[in-house]
Amino acid sequence: MPKTVILLKTPSESSESQGDPYVAELASLGYAPLIVPTIEHTLVHIDDLADIIHRGPDRFDGVIITSARSAEAWSKAVTTIVVENPSEQWVGGGESNKPPFSIAVT
Repeated sequence: MPKTVILLKTPSESSESQGDPYVAELASLGYAPLIVPTIEHTLVHIDDLADIIHRGPDRFDGVIITSARSAEAWSKAVTTIVVENPSEQWVGGGESNKPPFSIAVT
């Protein structure tokens, strides 16, 4: 009978389709891993981010996304803008007014 090992972690989103690497490694060593999520991730300051984005690209010089949760926050803020301002046209004014947008997720 395998020994049970408790993992205090939030399962990654990719763990459902690809298998959690911790679970896979422990299982390969003959353990029965049990994941217990102990942290809940909550997006905060979405309204503040939406306000900054809505004011336009002339108010900031670049955007750097450093994690999947940061990308989720950006997406939610943009969705908030679109829902709250359905009559506004979202047409870019050319490349010259668009700040650099980088994604640096490890």
